[in-house]
Amino acid sequence: ARRYLKKDPYFHLLLAKNPNLDPTLVRYLAQNQNVNVRCEVAQRVDLTNSAAARLARDSKAVVRWTLAKNARCPNSTLQHLLNDTIPSIAHSARRSLGGCAPCEGLQSWMTTHRSA
Repeated sequence: ARRYLKKDPYFHLLLAKNPNLDPTLVRYLAQNQNVNVRCEVAQRVDLTNSAAARLARDSKAVVRWTLAKNARCPNSTLQHLLNDTIPSIAHSARRSLGGCAPCEGLQSWMTTHRSA
């Protein structure tokens, strides 16, 4: 199966959207080089701890933000995302954990990045 996985990036995206994937493939797709594939994996309701932990360390903020918005993400990963350097990611993680108070620094961060 891995021989076919390496050939077509569009196939990776379609595969990541499949709700009936084996956890091994979910972990494999969590390290895909395509950011759109990693975002699709971050939205899955069946994320394993290892795939979620890998996505929480992703260098792209959009992947971490998508993961933080996933309320079905493992709580340990959401707790980790509460300490993200980008306040909107920490705020999304807090909301996914059931909190509603805005994270410290969120308003100033939004003001700074909206005007840029």
